[in-house]
Amino acid sequence: MRNKIFLAFFTVFFACSSDTGTNHKEIPVLYGYVSSTDGKPIQGAFVEVSDLLQQTDAKGYYQFPILFEGQDTIKVTKDGYYDFSQIIYLFKSNYRYDITLTPVETAIDSQKVCPALTTVTAYPSSLPPDGISVSTIKVIPIDYTGIKLGPGQKVLLNTTMGTLLDYVIYNSRDQSYTQQLRAATETGTAYITATVNGVLILNKAEIHFTTAKWVTYTMADGLATNIVNEVAIAPDGNIWFGCYPGGATKFDGHTWTVYNKTNSGIVNNDVTSIDFDSEGNVWFGVYGVYGGGVSKFDGSNWTTYRTTDGLADSRVRYVMIDSKGNLWVGTHKGGVSKFDGNIWITYNTTNGLAGYDGNAITEDPDGNIWIGTNNGLSKFDGFHWTTYTTSDGLAENYIRSLFIEKDGTVWVGMRDAVNRFDGSDWTTYTPADGLAYGYVEAINKDDEGNIWFVTWGEPEKGGVSKFDGSSWTTYRTTDGLVSNQITSIAIDSDGNIWFATWGGVSVLKKQ
Repeated sequence: MRNKIFLAFFTVFFACSSDTGTNHKEIPVLYGYVSSTDGKPIQGAFVEVSDLLQQTDAKGYYQFPILFEGQDTIKVTKDGYYDFSQIIYLFKSNYRYDITLTPVETAIDSQKVCPALTTVTAYPSSLPPDGISVSTIKVIPIDYTGIKLGPGQKVLLNTTMGTLLDYVIYNSRDQSYTQQLRAATETGTAYITATVNGVLILNKAEIHFTTAKWVTYTMADGLATNIVNEVAIAPDGNIWFGCYPGGATKFDGHTWTVYNKTNSGIVNNDVTSIDFDSEGNVWFGVYGVYGGGVSKFDGSNWTTYRTTDGLADSRVRYVMIDSKGNLWVGTHKGGVSKFDGNIWITYNTTNGLAGYDGNAITEDPDGNIWIGTNNGLSKFDGFHWTTYTTSDGLAENYIRSLFIEKDGTVWVGMRDAVNRFDGSDWTTYTPADGLAYGYVEAINKDDEGNIWFVTWGEPEKGGVSKFDGSSWTTYRTTDGLVSNQITSIAIDSDGNIWFATWGGVSVLKKQ
C-alpha cells in the first residue's frame, strides 16, 4: 500500500512540475541503478529515500525528486539479497547513485564445521583507533542465525599477538556477534574456540594475519560524498578531496571537515581540481555551466573568481599554481586562463593553444607550462608555443593527464594509451602492454621510481597500474581498491598512495 501511495505521489509531483510556462524550473532528481554483484540489474527492489518508496524497473532503475538539500538515508531491500543502507548528501542538482546488492547464499547447518582455511587481512595493532581496524574476510564462516557473510563484509579485529581476545562480526543486517580467538605469537595463526550462545560456528580454522595494504574512506568516515574527483596533499600535510556533489573535504589524519555551498563560500559543489600556493591558500577548480569558477580559501575567508572577473569559462577542469605563483586554469571549451593576482590572460586556439579544452596543466623543471587539450599537447615558454600531435609521435590528440619527472621526462595520459616523451623520442604504452585501461586520468611517481597510472572506466574496468620501467602491476577492487573508477592520485610524505575514486578514497599503505 505504501508503495502505491508513493508512486501516485511521484506521478503527481512531476505532473505538477511539468508546467511549460516561462517560470518552469526543472526539478532535480536522485537516480541510479540497482544491480547484483554479478552486474545484472535487479527488478522489483524497494528503494526508500525521505520516507518515499519506489520499486526498480526491469533495468534496475529508480528515480526520486530531490525535495530538500542535506543529509538523507537511502535504503534498498529485495528478497534474496542483503539489505542496503547508506547516508547520502543531497543538493539541488541531479545526482546519480548506483547500488550493488549482495545475494544471500544458501546457509548450511550451523553445527557443521566450515571450510578449514579462512584468510583475513588485518591492520597492525599500532593503527588507530586503539588497535582496532577494519578487515575483509575472503573465506567466511556461518553465524548462528544462518546468514553467510559474503566477500566484502567487514570484520573488526584486534591483532595483538599472543593474547586471548574478542573479535566482532558485523553484517549488513546491523547484527553483531562476539567470538574469541587466540592469536599465536610466532606463526600468526589463530583458532576459533568458542562462540556466543554456545553454538559452534568454526572449529580449529586457521586465520592468517597479514599487514593490511589498503585502507578505505567513504562518506561513513567523513567524506562529503563517495564520488571523489580529486585528491591533493597540502604542504602542511592535510589531505584535500574534491567531491561531487558535496564540495570539498579536508582530512588532517583525525578529523574530517566538509566545505560546501551551504556552509562555506565555495562557489559550487562540483570540485574538479585543487592546488596550493606558497602563502597557504587553497585553490579550488569548480565545474558549473552557470555557477562554476575558481574559489580561493585562506583558512578563514573565501574569494571566488568567475567569467565576470576574467575567467575564460565557468566550467573549470583543472587548476595549477606555477613556480612564480601564477594561477593557471583549464576550462571546458574556453581554453586556459592565467591569473597573476591582478590580470587575467586567456589562451585559446586563436593565440597558440592547441585546443579549446584545458584538461591538464603542469610545469617542467625549466619553467615551461605544458597543457593537455582535446586537440594535442601544448608547451608554452612564456613567449612561444610548441604543439605536439599525432604527426609528431603522440598516440592520439585528446589528452587527459600529464606528469613531468624531475629530469624533464613527460608522461601523457590519453583515452587509449600513455606516451613517454624524453625530449626527442616518443614511446607508447597501451593495455596490450600492461596498462589497466585506456582512460588515464592521472599520473604520479613514487619515491622508488615507479610510475603510477590511474584509469577510469566502467565499474568492472579501470584500475591502477604501476610501471617500474620494464614490468607492469595492476590493482583493482579484487586487490583492495574501493572502486575501479579512479580519478586522481597523490603520494604523501610517508610514501602512502592516495586514490580518489567514484566509490570513495583508497590508500595503499607503504610497507
